[in-house]
Amino acid sequence: MKLIISDYDNTFYKDEQTIQKNIIATKEFMIENRFAIATGRTYMNFKKVDDIYHIPYDYLIINHGATILKNNVVIYNRIIKNNIKNKLLIDLYLEHTIKSYGCLEKENTSNLTKNNLTKICVEYGDVNLAHKIYNELILKYKNELKFFLVDSNKTIEIVSDGVDKAGAIKEIALIENIHHEDIYTIGDSYNDLEMIKTYNGYAMKNAINELKGIAKKEYNAVFELIEDIKRTY
Repeated sequence: MKLIISDYDNTFYKDEQTIQKNIIATKEFMIENRFAIATGRTYMNFKKVDDIYHIPYDYLIINHGATILKNNVVIYNRIIKNNIKNKLLIDLYLEHTIKSYGCLEKENTSNLTKNNLTKICVEYGDVNLAHKIYNELILKYKNELKFFLVDSNKTIEIVSDGVDKAGAIKEIALIENIHHEDIYTIGDSYNDLEMIKTYNGYAMKNAINELKGIAKKEYNAVFELIEDIKRTY
């Protein structure tokens, strides 16, 4: 049995025509194998596109790897420690944000004082301010939290240190008893780096250069990777 893990934005979904081909190829692949989507999106955010396209997958990895779902049930979730979160709220300069919310496993909340948040998202109106705060946070919380700049670099997304897609994939591999050499990953951005480095990693042709530099091969679409893997059966 083999396992493919695909990023969603600009990977599994690139355009309307490509996603339909990816869906057809994935359904066929899943007859004898396993397939997972891994995204930085929250569950509610991903559900909006899933309700449109009815994307086939055995596992869904969300929040940059902090949460894993199977059959829409959370089977793994790593929270931001509450004492760290309480300190962090002071350093986010929330009065300068235009939007802020946290994630409680499958649900979003605007109340960042709630305990056991899985991810925190803060959006600033000024990209320079976002960069300044981002760099300050990395220095102050480098051993406690992980930070991602997204959405034109105006939004900072925050998860617990040690959270990444590669770690979530390891959890799935243990559940399914899938060997390391039978795991394939594909993505395009910074939060895909660890899973591309750790497993049989591939890059989209529109990927960042850092990811292309460590990938085994580049593809225009996920269905092309699936076709190549099927040739090895």
